[in-house]
Amino acid sequence: MLAHAVKPRVLFVVTTYPDGGGISSVLENFVADMADAYELHVAVVDERPGRRVQLAVADERVHSLGYTPLMQPLLFPPSVLFAARVSRALRRVVAQIEPDVVLVQDALNLSVPGVLATRRLPAKLVVMDHGTLTNVYDPRWYPMMVRRFRPLRRPLFGAGFRLDGPWRAIRWRIGVRYADEVWLTGAELKPWFQRAGVRMRAYTQSLPWGFKPPTSEQRTESRRKLGLAPHTTVLNVVSRLDGEKGLDTLLDALEDLSPLDSSVRLIVAGDGSLHGWFASEVGRRGLESTVSLVGRLRRDQVLRLHHASDFHVYAGTISCGVSICVLEAMACGVIPIVSDVPHAQVGLAGGCGWVFPAGSRVQLRAALAQALASDDDERRTRRQATLDALTRRPDPGISDLVDSLVGIRTPRPAPVH
Repeated sequence: MLAHAVKPRVLFVVTTYPDGGGISSVLENFVADMADAYELHVAVVDERPGRRVQLAVADERVHSLGYTPLMQPLLFPPSVLFAARVSRALRRVVAQIEPDVVLVQDALNLSVPGVLATRRLPAKLVVMDHGTLTNVYDPRWYPMMVRRFRPLRRPLFGAGFRLDGPWRAIRWRIGVRYADEVWLTGAELKPWFQRAGVRMRAYTQSLPWGFKPPTSEQRTESRRKLGLAPHTTVLNVVSRLDGEKGLDTLLDALEDLSPLDSSVRLIVAGDGSLHGWFASEVGRRGLESTVSLVGRLRRDQVLRLHHASDFHVYAGTISCGVSICVLEAMACGVIPIVSDVPHAQVGLAGGCGWVFPAGSRVQLRAALAQALASDDDERRTRRQATLDALTRRPDPGISDLVDSLVGIRTPRPAPVH
């Protein structure tokens, strides 16, 4: 065991924060889980507005790695500039704070900076990923991406993305080859990470700390603050509003169910490249009385939304590991209505909520109809089953793997539901 006179120091490196979706939630739950036992630092390439409000890490422990618009990590040659500039900036941060562990949360774009920043230094490097690597090799991802751009930009993106192919293949391999360990949640990353052999370790996505079922008083107060009547059936979506989140499937299913009873509300929280499109589609389809967009929320606001909600909807079509937003909802007893991507969600949510084939408006419509038709007794049973499902998670959590890597064991109470 290593003897630490002070708390072990961990540096968590992310490409974008806040990102309006899963990576923000992963980082925030990691901080909530580990803050008492470790001295946590965060390095961010592209820091966006809202970090001080959302992230419970002191300013002096948040390190900007200097993003510029020329640093486009998915396009060649800007991807080379990205790797060079981020490597140099991250190397300075690592030398300055001398962390015990550096965790890079992007196996595609942060592997090379992580390896170069820790080279010949005592810090141990861990490479993780929550979808960036798997996304770019998914044949559905590229067509989805180019649809976001104006017609004149599409050929430029296509050329840069194709030229980046060889360099893309090299940089994730560098991370897998030279990291002390590579960590994955879910089976999607195994084709890339299994070449690390015994250095590959599986973990269970962190259970959301601070997310628990509401008391009857908390539920009433949460609904009051959101302007919701006590008898309203509330569904929520907490997600980055991008193409892989199945937003078109969700809108199609809702439109098929229209007109919905006035007591049904869907509250959509999040931001992303499709925010404007989603808002206009809600209006075009005549769903304004049912669907409300509330933008990106702070952690406490997400908790309030879950405390007011009956069902959580996730329609993702491309994913890597169980959505942390789904886990946050389930930890509050919100019944899941989720797609079967990733496959791990089938086992997690199948016994307590509804699971439908990703991209199927018909099956999502059927799941929504069944959920809305359920009575109070069925919902109580499903809420308890939702909470019970989170206790059946065999792999260790991220915090357990960090403990193992630095050679200590930090006692932490189990989350209480």
